[in-house]
Amino acid sequence: MITGEDLKNMRLLAGKTQQEMADMVEISRDTFINYEKEVSKIPLEYFIVWSKACKIDFTSIFRQLADCKISVASKGILVGKRRYKGNQNEEKS
Repeated sequence: MITGEDLKNMRLLAGKTQQEMADMVEISRDTFINYEKEVSKIPLEYFIVWSKACKIDFTSIFRQLADCKISVASKGILVGKRRYKGNQNEEKS
């Protein structure tokens, strides 16, 4: 889980002020501070913008998600009431 300290460290390493980051994320500075102090949780869409502003590379995350999709498909793992095999969805028997 991402903590307020993680968010602050990302910002500091990027050399950004709280106001600069708030402007990039398009939120108020007070809201921004609340995320860093963990008064409230940062929504995913804001975290993505925050991460991009801090030059965080998501390539490995997306690669891992693609690998998960391939693994689920190749193993025929049940998801809900459907069994996923390759590119085909089959109803659970």
